[in-house]
Amino acid sequence: MVSPESVTQLQALLEALRRKALETSGEHGQQASNKIFSRSVTQASHDRVDPEVSARLHRLFELLTKKTVDGSTRWDEQVFGQLFSTPVANLTFTIERGHRNITELFALEIYDSRGALVSRVTSADERYPENIRDKIGVLWNIVSARASHLVSFLDQALDALEKGPPSAH
Repeated sequence: MVSPESVTQLQALLEALRRKALETSGEHGQQASNKIFSRSVTQASHDRVDPEVSARLHRLFELLTKKTVDGSTRWDEQVFGQLFSTPVANLTFTIERGHRNITELFALEIYDSRGALVSRVTSADERYPENIRDKIGVLWNIVSARASHLVSFLDQALDALEKGPPSAH
């Protein structure tokens, strides 16, 4: 359970991130909105993400998924089991279910060392190939199960059941 104080602190942190993103995006004269500004990764002449970016995102999802499953990458729960974050090198990755209050919308966000949003990939963003958009939901489900410790509880139960009852001597 997340305490009301933690929620307040998280909201203040998110607002600070929004302000920092506005500062670093060059959007000083515009009013802050609910949207965090990110650098575009699309080609100017097309409404599709650059193939090099897509290939790297695909590999990123593969590695994050593998390392989350094997336990070498741990995600911290941020908001009521819907938002998780993990540091990687000098970046922070967040993954969220219910992005913009749409239950089945998943989002992966990448922040630089200053807290500025580098990129956001959502499961509904058609600029990205379908396989990348699908991987966001898959990764979120894995992260959620790991963070809730459901997987470790199930492993404990399976181990106990596979060993069977202790033998009486």
